[in-house]
Amino acid sequence: MPSKKKLELYIRNTTGGTIEEIQNPLNFPWEKVEMFKDESVTLTQTVKNVKDPAKVFTPFTRKFTVPTSKQNNKIFRHFYNNGISGFDSRIKIPAKLELNTSPFQDGYIKLESSGIENNRPKDYKLTFFGNTVALTQLFGEDTLRNLIWLDNFSFPYDAANIRARLENFPSDSKVVDGVTYTNVTPVTLISNEKRWFYNSASPYIQGNGNLYPQAGNIQGCYWEDLKPSFRVELIFKAIEESYPEIEFDRSADTIFNDSYFTSIFLHLSKTQGRVLNTDDNVPQTFPQIVNTFPLNPTNSSSTSSVNLATSNGSDITIAVPSNVEQNSSSFFGQTGNEIRVFIRPLTAYLNTTYSAQLLYNGTVVDSLDLVIGNQEIVPSAQQQVTNGTFRLIIAPTSLIAFDLIEFRITRGIYFPIYNLDYWRSEFQISNVTFNPNFEFNITDQVPKIKIIEFLSGIFKMFNIIAEVKFNQTNQKQTIILKDYNKFYFGDTNYINGYKTIDITQYVDAKEQDVSNTLPYNMVKYKYKGLETFFADYHNQLFGQEWGTENYRGATDGVFVGKPYTIEVPFEFQKYERIWDTALPDSQTQLQWGWTVDNDRKPIMGKPLLHKATFIDEGTLFSFMPTENSVGYIENYRIPASASVGSSAFSRSLAFFPETNEFTGAINQQTLFTEFHQRYIQGIFEQSKRLVKVTAYLPDSVLFELSLANRFVIGNNTYMINSIKTNFATGKSELELLTQDLNI
Repeated sequence: MPSKKKLELYIRNTTGGTIEEIQNPLNFPWEKVEMFKDESVTLTQTVKNVKDPAKVFTPFTRKFTVPTSKQNNKIFRHFYNNGISGFDSRIKIPAKLELNTSPFQDGYIKLESSGIENNRPKDYKLTFFGNTVALTQLFGEDTLRNLIWLDNFSFPYDAANIRARLENFPSDSKVVDGVTYTNVTPVTLISNEKRWFYNSASPYIQGNGNLYPQAGNIQGCYWEDLKPSFRVELIFKAIEESYPEIEFDRSADTIFNDSYFTSIFLHLSKTQGRVLNTDDNVPQTFPQIVNTFPLNPTNSSSTSSVNLATSNGSDITIAVPSNVEQNSSSFFGQTGNEIRVFIRPLTAYLNTTYSAQLLYNGTVVDSLDLVIGNQEIVPSAQQQVTNGTFRLIIAPTSLIAFDLIEFRITRGIYFPIYNLDYWRSEFQISNVTFNPNFEFNITDQVPKIKIIEFLSGIFKMFNIIAEVKFNQTNQKQTIILKDYNKFYFGDTNYINGYKTIDITQYVDAKEQDVSNTLPYNMVKYKYKGLETFFADYHNQLFGQEWGTENYRGATDGVFVGKPYTIEVPFEFQKYERIWDTALPDSQTQLQWGWTVDNDRKPIMGKPLLHKATFIDEGTLFSFMPTENSVGYIENYRIPASASVGSSAFSRSLAFFPETNEFTGAINQQTLFTEFHQRYIQGIFEQSKRLVKVTAYLPDSVLFELSLANRFVIGNNTYMINSIKTNFATGKSELELLTQDLNI
């Protein structure tokens, strides 16, 4: 007779704690939630479900109903009483499950509601989320522009820097926190506006897009038609830096050690057309991060002075100590808990126009638009914050100097003559000058896309399985990213890289159901952005979306069901290798992209991913550092959708085997063949079955279980599609997939 399994729930209410306080395990102790004696708890675990293969972040969730006992009322702070603020039900807090007193699963809990019956509190309704679900809460609505670590790689946007990043190898090099990073912001031949061509016999027209290098002819690639890109791998580093409670595992079998992933770049384009303003009716501003704040503030207090914040020069990080009293009221016109920025130009510049932005955790929270004279910024929504990071950007229209720039934080009420408690920290800069140079700030120029949407898109591209495990050593959530093949099949050859568990003796032989695994007639893999000129022309010419795989099985069969689409939120450009149009058989080593629509007008498009291939001693072409001068370049980077080489296995970013724009060979190595085919082809196999059985799995199996394991029943081996366990009865309902041995 199967034994009942005792499942216990613990939560750790970290609400209001700083990151440092939360990472200390001695703070915010775990509290046990009391359960109903007859509570029937079931838990469903699944990673890659054949019924919905596009989903990422697919761990389990589970609803609990627990009593309003004395212990639970203490934990949930009498939430049923709507007359008090009580427990914060808007957020998820850390939780863990123990099975028969042993650790089972980590995750997060959210309080959904509290039931009342006959005017008496009855229960609390909770939802338990597996760890990966919590990433959605952690990132929330934040975008890539919130990742301020990226600005370590900002640089002056001018012709010299653009040319260096186009023709040098490495394109750039920067030391950040003692680590040297190279090839971070390369420039490739992607035009944001002008049409480029190569004609050795074309009549000279100054400023046109002819790349042919003719002495004295001012034509070709104008530097402002180029924008840099950013190495995608380092965006994950920026995420770690902005959210120190998580880290990405970089073991050998993770995506961070696969050159297919590490060779891709994100084009830095926040608007259509050029970076610099071309509207004659709007003054051009030159935004620059204020980066000379003192590391430590000047402090004052009614009691003992403390640092309410620290700085690294550009970022001011708030960290209000717990012993500092908060007072948001006002007293004789003095407002408590204040954050304020003072900006005071020197007398000679009082009529010079400038703009300013104050950012909090990477998001603009207040701004000044084309103002003059002394100004103040008071971010109303951030007056009460106790942690987080502020950054100030000044954007003058011309040379300007300031007598004072001050960032001030006050806690309590500053009114010394009445002996009210207060604490104040001030960061001041005097006599600072801003030149009208355009700083290419990465967070200002990166495409606007939510962090969670960006991650989901990358995970869909590479069919990544995301696992989250708690690291007891550094108290961080470790995110392990493996593609489907490595997760389910282990070693690089995908042979016997998994663990098998024989559960024959635990299976109820009386209950079994066998069904087809194919719920759709076709699976389409595509990019959302296919609007640029060459990609759109490809669609019109061939009647096939550029880079899109329409998979109907190995035999391209006709099956019942509806189409299923897996779409990634990125732009996928088609590029053009340039020929000398005066010599039909003369092919150059130049390749370019064009970010315009079918009407040849600049467009924004979706965030563009691409490869960047360095051409050494290639075809010489004309480069214009100004509108009235020209130079010549023979070493440069070209954009590419696939690696440039003679092999057909050139690691394309397309899902479909398209023709390599540079070599003319068919790219047989695609995202689909490398990361998706093994999984989806197995689903379409005629022999594939979804087997449903009932089993009473012992604790030893549940504790050590990975969904990458295989279950053996009799002489058959199965992959795990999902497991639903009822802990009151010990009964597990298993959905198993027959092993695809021939793929």
